[in-house]
Amino acid sequence: MSEKSQLLSFIKKRKKGFPRISRRVISSPLIKKLAPFPRWIIGIILFLFLVWALSRTLLPQEIRLKLGDISPQEIVAPEDLKVEYRLLTARKKEEAASQVRPVYDELPQVRSNIEKRIDFLLFRLREEKSVNERKRILANSFSLSSSAIDFLANSPDLPRFLFGIKSLFQEIYQKGVIDSWENLEKEISPGITVKKSPGQEINLEVNSFYEINEVRTIARDRIRQLFSDPQAFQVSWEIILSYLESNLKYNALETEMRRLKARESIKNLTGIIKKNQVIIAARHPVTLANLDELVAINSLFDWRDRLPLLGGIVLLVAVLMSLAVIYLERFQPEILQSNSLLLLLSLLVGGPFFLSYITVTSFYHSPETIYFLPITIAPILIAILLNSRLAIVVTFFLALLLGALMKFDLRSPLVFLCGGLTAIYGSSQVQRRGDIVRAGLLISGINLIIISTLNLLDKSPLSYSIRSGLWGMGSGFFAAIFSLGILPYLESTFGITTDIKLLELSDLNHPLLQKMVLEAPGTYHHSIVVGNLAEAAAEAVGANPLLARVSSYYHDIGKINKPEYFVENQKSYKSKHTKLTPRMSCLILVSHIKEGIEMAQKYKLPRAILDVIREHHGTGVMSYFYHQALKEQSSEPVNEDQYRYTGPRPRTKESAIVMLADSVEAASRTLVNPTPGKLQELVRKVINSKFIDGQMDECNLTLWDLHRIEESFLRILAGIFHSRVEYPEKKGEAGGDTDSNSSAQN
Repeated sequence: MSEKSQLLSFIKKRKKGFPRISRRVISSPLIKKLAPFPRWIIGIILFLFLVWALSRTLLPQEIRLKLGDISPQEIVAPEDLKVEYRLLTARKKEEAASQVRPVYDELPQVRSNIEKRIDFLLFRLREEKSVNERKRILANSFSLSSSAIDFLANSPDLPRFLFGIKSLFQEIYQKGVIDSWENLEKEISPGITVKKSPGQEINLEVNSFYEINEVRTIARDRIRQLFSDPQAFQVSWEIILSYLESNLKYNALETEMRRLKARESIKNLTGIIKKNQVIIAARHPVTLANLDELVAINSLFDWRDRLPLLGGIVLLVAVLMSLAVIYLERFQPEILQSNSLLLLLSLLVGGPFFLSYITVTSFYHSPETIYFLPITIAPILIAILLNSRLAIVVTFFLALLLGALMKFDLRSPLVFLCGGLTAIYGSSQVQRRGDIVRAGLLISGINLIIISTLNLLDKSPLSYSIRSGLWGMGSGFFAAIFSLGILPYLESTFGITTDIKLLELSDLNHPLLQKMVLEAPGTYHHSIVVGNLAEAAAEAVGANPLLARVSSYYHDIGKINKPEYFVENQKSYKSKHTKLTPRMSCLILVSHIKEGIEMAQKYKLPRAILDVIREHHGTGVMSYFYHQALKEQSSEPVNEDQYRYTGPRPRTKESAIVMLADSVEAASRTLVNPTPGKLQELVRKVINSKFIDGQMDECNLTLWDLHRIEESFLRILAGIFHSRVEYPEKKGEAGGDTDSNSSAQN
């Protein structure tokens, strides 16, 4: 059966089409961890977050301000309200009670007892000349020390002494004496009320009476002036300490009754507030009356008022997310089929939206800050990490959510929509990190134009127009700088290979490529040619040409460790495999895949390139060594599976293209006097052999794609081809590792 008949027969037996996968190669370290995690949970989490964020801005929220707080925004009455000023009434009641002076009862017996005792002594001692009798009388009248009694009994001027003490007591009690300042320390009133007798009372100011400790100090100074003799001073001070006491007693019951009556005299205050009346102006302090008014406003927002609004928010988010899921299922199903991609998309939607929510809720007192939109981060990162078409859909999705977040004010959503589409345009072809900064400049420029247009239409003041324009420009710069900073972390966390990273790896001065130049120059040249072939083919079939080219540069790095076992690096015509058994040669060839992966991991190459290194031979048979083993077999049968690469088969367009380019380049080196007809026959034979062997089964290349790949290979080979050793017609399958030479060396 001819090769063409085999190919047609194979196509007829296929019952299923080629599986579709993402155009962008993504292999994430999170996939294994997220594999058992139900994808719908990610959607539920995003749904709940969006509902929560919109609820915090759209649902009536309790206004929580304290006395003296500065109101961040103007607060108006949502409807006509009757306000009971309970806090204000309570304060006025306390103010009225605080104006009531503490009540003290006067104790006249304190003063009279002292005066009577001194008058009695003067009467008894006036005619008494005996010192002993005087001592007895004094001892019965005063509780004094014996030395004090002796001094008084022997004093020739005793009457004058006692009259001085009496006068001092009269002076003190004339003003009045309280026992402590304790009951007056917290009082606001300037004095006290003294009840002298039923129905008679007077008010005394604080400086019109004495406290017991204060009066002792005053009495000490006075008796020092009255009596110069130290002994006389000491005796008089002893009398003062013994008999001085307060004559004004605090009446707690009477005081509290009067204050209760003062409180009851204040009536409860009420008032009416009209709808849309300003309760608290923006950036003004909260008064006590404002607190009562806020209580009245907050009482309006019970669950019955919130439930319909919450239902509308839930329905809005549900409709938008349902439309998004329908779009993904129809046009980009690979995202719904990957936990890692779905989580990334959710983060890129929810994260910037959360930053915008923080901005809206934190700076709503400054109206121009509505143009500072961190949400622009989303279209930038989605265009770079996923694809531009999805970024456009997400931009419209977020614009609708932003409109709801801004309470359906269309200014911010309009600015974001224009800026987001500009961000996609500027980020869709990002190849260097500096391109993101240029995209930020574009966003800032568009934001300034749209904001200026809106301000002109609104006839906004010049100062506001300048401030809002600056905020809009700052939004573009912030989105670009933030995206630039977080992009490497997203690349490594989710294993996404962006064009920026690929361009960095395409530098031929990379240490790994330089090592290949020195130790395996033939492999290096082979890889460069394969890169040219793969890039052209990828561009022809809509794959990622940059990924195909860069992956080709590194696909054979495993040959660096044993370069002499591969023909492109041998300096003589004698092969290293001549002294080895077919099985040993097979193991050496297979080892360059494993060693290449280890080397790629050591140099931290992206997982997309690791996948190409692992898959670029698929599970193909090393035909030359397999046929040699068949010739040399003794009694034991030869198992073909032992002479296959370990795979897996290519799972992406780029990986399959590198496989075909690798085999075509290796096979083309065997042609002698190549002609266009020979080149076409060779390329077709290589592609058909890989197709029939099932190496294309797990990628989404169609037959039309294979035809276009063939044409692109022929175009490149025609430009670079030169004479080589003729490719053997039948030592095994045509391909990169199928003949006696190339299988041992490629």
